Amino acid sequence: MRNLTLKFLYLFFLAITLSLFHSANSKSLLRLKRGASISVEGNNFITSPDDSFTCGFYAMPGSKAYWFAIWFTNSKDKTVVWTANRDRPVNSQGSRISIQGADGTMVLTDVDGSIVWQTNTRESDVSAAELLNTGNLVLKNPRGDILWQSFDVPTDTLLPSQILTKDKRLTSSSRKGSFEPGYFNLCFGSDNVLSLIYDSPETSSLYWPNPDFCKELSCPDVQPPMVIHTARTDLDFHDQEQMKAELLGEVDWVVFLPVLASNEKQLL
Repeated sequence: MRNLTLKFLYLFFLAITLSLFHSANSKSLLRLKRGASISVEGNNFITSPDDSFTCGFYAMPGSKAYWFAIWFTNSKDKTVVWTANRDRPVNSQGSRISIQGADGTMVLTDVDGSIVWQTNTRESDVSAAELLNTGNLVLKNPRGDILWQSFDVPTDTLLPSQILTKDKRLTSSSRKGSFEPGYFNLCFGSDNVLSLIYDSPETSSLYWPNPDFCKELSCPDVQPPMVIHTARTDLDFHDQEQMKAELLGEVDWVVFLPVLASNEKQLL
């Protein structure tokens, strides 16, 4: 009995020691300054001031592939809300995200130095990257003006306070456990109606809303500008697989595009 107690205490203190060691070797940044970088091995992250969101290198469990991503800091499974390189993960060694000193572009490079992803900015006065409390990754100049933001290039998630306009779209993941783009797109069509489009290499079709149903109701055309606007709220994720959100407060829209296989049909 005594041996079991001693063994338990040993394992307990070992776990605490490893946890403290991990914390000591990880560093949270509020800003990534121009000319600075974060390596995939460095275990450094950009966090929002209220610690709601974290931005950095993210790996799927059991995978050696990494994505530059944003996720809910305190969610059970670190629910990812945005990825820069969703269809081209980088290596677990030698990969790096940096803000170029020459032109202020944020660049993600792989182990061989090849550019995997970069912002479409060439602003000489970019000073730093910051992660806002809304989950929006931004590049700012010294005056605080936003020169680029991740909210303008959404992936499969629309966060509270984020706006979906006619020139943006949400694209589903191809399968569970992958960030690779799938076949479903939520966007405004040529008729300015919000639609869920199934777009595969073989076929493209309107998945929602039912065009016949809308025609029977004589749905009026909606004139541009057309947006979805989400209100600020607190989200507590309990089930990442079902993407179930508990909304604590008033909310206009919160959109998470479902992961649907190419041959799977579900009623929305």
